[in-house]
Amino acid sequence: DYIDEANPGTGLVNNSGESYSWVVPSDVASTTCLIRITDPDNSEATDTTSVFEVRPKITIDTPVSTDIWVVDDTQAITWTTDGVIEYVNIKYSVEGGADQWVYGYGVGDDPQGDPVQASNIPASDGTFDWVIPDSMSDQITVKIEHTSNPNNVNDQVENMTITGKLEFTYPVGTGVAFAVEDEETISWTKTGTIPTVKLEYSVGGGEYQQILNAESLSGTTFDWIVPDDLSTQVRLKVSNTNSASPTIAGVSDQFEIRGSLTITRPVGDEIWDVDKTEAINWDLTGTLSTVKLEYRYDQDFSPITASVDASDQTYPWEIPNTISDDVVVRITDNNNSAVTDDSASFKIAADIILTRPVGGEDPFIVDSSELITWEKHGDLSEVILKYDTNEGLDGYPNTITTVAAANESYNWTVPDAIGTKNRVQIKDTNAGAYTKPDASAANFEIRGSITITSPNSSSEAWLFDSVHDIVFDIHGSITSVEIKYDIDNGQGGYPYT
Repeated sequence: DYIDEANPGTGLVNNSGESYSWVVPSDVASTTCLIRITDPDNSEATDTTSVFEVRPKITIDTPVSTDIWVVDDTQAITWTTDGVIEYVNIKYSVEGGADQWVYGYGVGDDPQGDPVQASNIPASDGTFDWVIPDSMSDQITVKIEHTSNPNNVNDQVENMTITGKLEFTYPVGTGVAFAVEDEETISWTKTGTIPTVKLEYSVGGGEYQQILNAESLSGTTFDWIVPDDLSTQVRLKVSNTNSASPTIAGVSDQFEIRGSLTITRPVGDEIWDVDKTEAINWDLTGTLSTVKLEYRYDQDFSPITASVDASDQTYPWEIPNTISDDVVVRITDNNNSAVTDDSASFKIAADIILTRPVGGEDPFIVDSSELITWEKHGDLSEVILKYDTNEGLDGYPNTITTVAAANESYNWTVPDAIGTKNRVQIKDTNAGAYTKPDASAANFEIRGSITITSPNSSSEAWLFDSVHDIVFDIHGSITSVEIKYDIDNGQGGYPYT
């Protein structure tokens, strides 16, 4: 039998083996235990051991030495006990240093309240939620000890890890795209004492490359000038510059680095004329190969060109006969449809070009017929022809005619508008159209004329001192004339008035 001052007990065993495997009872905890062996048939045949101790046992289930727990997380320390243990204390140490109290929440504690010290925790709880302290190390020891016998009844787990943690707050999620040469503010959080970090990036799953000027950052943001590394598989990594301090590096979600295209011409509100050639211009960032150009003048986009070198940054476009007051040009990277830009709205208009008179022609004679000519580009119905006698400064107040634009000419009976500052204008009769009028680039002259009808024949013979009518026709506002004659077939310069 065994003797415990408080709880003695007995049992019979077969003595043939001269030993006995005893399962120490879990309800015994004493420093003054004895074992006595007695022959049940002869009470004089007995012996008693020296005093020994029966201790309870604590076994830590979590953590284990391979665990890595993050600063500020809450992790459950769990244990089991054998024997009589009412309360336990829970402590930890860093790299063999002094024991420190674990703080957290026991069974029934409010997890929103302040963490409590893990002292005198009911052993029967078997669990305590530890708020992981800022004690970053891979040599952490966690100890649970009997409050009544801490030196002899305890268990500990050595060489577990408390780690810091870095996490990105931007970029995060899906669909993030950065444009080459843009400045993007990268941001992250630090959990634990992490004085400085470094930033790197990886393209297409390759090795991480150091970001310039981000080798040792003390803050939590960095303004990154996006490099010309086009890819849909880019990641950032932020890591502790102190490699000896356990820290979980932050790796961003996958994002894209793409080039960019910006149309610089047209810029909006221009009027581009049918059949003229206009330059479409653009800026780009990143190494782009080819782009396509399209335009919209109604509901859908139509092709301008399927492929042109992006580095050309210009394309000569012969304007089609698609007259509209809401036209948009679009440029798109042929390798990435997300890299695109639309111009501001502009107009495509029909065009009329006055080809005669343009200025400087031989004088037009009053009442004569002179041809006015023009070119038509695009759909035009009618044009109105006007003239101005003051270099166009009076707004062309005088109407010549309205005529079908397709005729491209008109026989003008020259009016009595004698002068040297005449100009003609041609204009679309549709007031709502955006067709630009055209006019003579320089002045032309309209002159009056005098035609002698008598004498008008070399066969006429007028006698000396006879009287004859000199008859003439006048075209234009000629108020007076001077009549001279020459007796040398006009070769004498008409010296006689």
